Amino acid sequence: MDSFRDVHMWLLILIVGSASALHYECLPSKVLEGKETPSCLLNGVTLPTVEDLQNVTFSSNHAAVTMENGQIPHFSAEIAKKLPRVEDLSLVGMGVRKLLIWRSLKHLSAYNNSLETLEFDDGPGGKPGSEYELTSLVLNGGLLKAVPPLGSRFSRLKLLSLDNNLLEQVKLEDFVGLTQLQSLSLASNRLIKVEFGASPDHAGFSLLKLLHLSLAGNQLLTLNMTGWELGSLASLDLSGNNLYLLAGGLDSLGALKELRYAQNDWNCEWLSKVQLHLASEAISIVDREPEGRCAESSMKELQGICCYEHAELDYSTDVFGTRWEQLAGLQRQYELLQYTHDMQVVKESEAIVDEDRVFRSRLDRANQV
Repeated sequence: MDSFRDVHMWLLILIVGSASALHYECLPSKVLEGKETPSCLLNGVTLPTVEDLQNVTFSSNHAAVTMENGQIPHFSAEIAKKLPRVEDLSLVGMGVRKLLIWRSLKHLSAYNNSLETLEFDDGPGGKPGSEYELTSLVLNGGLLKAVPPLGSRFSRLKLLSLDNNLLEQVKLEDFVGLTQLQSLSLASNRLIKVEFGASPDHAGFSLLKLLHLSLAGNQLLTLNMTGWELGSLASLDLSGNNLYLLAGGLDSLGALKELRYAQNDWNCEWLSKVQLHLASEAISIVDREPEGRCAESSMKELQGICCYEHAELDYSTDVFGTRWEQLAGLQRQYELLQYTHDMQVVKESEAIVDEDRVFRSRLDRANQV
């Protein structure tokens, strides 16, 4: 009877052990799109719990790994330890919400996840402030609401892409320290403001090796480029915004060779001056307006680019021409946001006043004793 019970216990252990053990094999090696060397392709990796992260094993000895069509909400140090040789990691449709960047990674791409937070290898064993090996970081199609805090520890980074996230405001100081950066893309977010940063005495913005910058497909109305030191910038993409002018102009971009700026709301007087500059500097325009856009939007066309004419020569009287209805709508949205903000400030002020009254009352009673 005891031997039967022992056998039963061993079978139970084997069943539980095999159920908890997770192992994933590489699909037949092949050169994947965008990869220079054969990559281990892991399809359908599903690790929803901490226990799964602890128990999983991989057969890969590849330096490049691509994971597709799975579920890893927290790509943590537990997984990084099990991929010790990986220098090039791609995560495609993996439902990642939190993602660790470890120091030996050289290329990291995460497409179409639910990424909200980056974590960094600064814990025990890592030296805070020391450099990472990463040269390219692509975090496209996520839920990021702020630029990740990279800074000078990522001084080797050459490519940074944060396309198709939820960014609404960007401070250029977030990129200072990325001294080797050559390509920066913030396309297809919700950007309404690009500013220098919190410091009131911020003199300018300098990325001297930057070759390509994209702010395409956002909601920018204007862009102040005064103080931008981008001496190597060759390609600039501003297409698909609501821009009506660029404060500071393009004069400071002496290396500019290509410009994309269609599908905006340019002011015609400003645009005509800029187009003279573009012609004199032989800067190529590499995009076009959608067919019929100018006529359908009651806009004028200057060298293939749509713009709005103001009613009078003094454009301080009417800069936006026929756009007043749309601007009035934007103004109403702004006023609603401002009203909500003001109400919150009032509530906070009233709370402070109430606390002050309580404190003064207690102080008065103490003085009377």
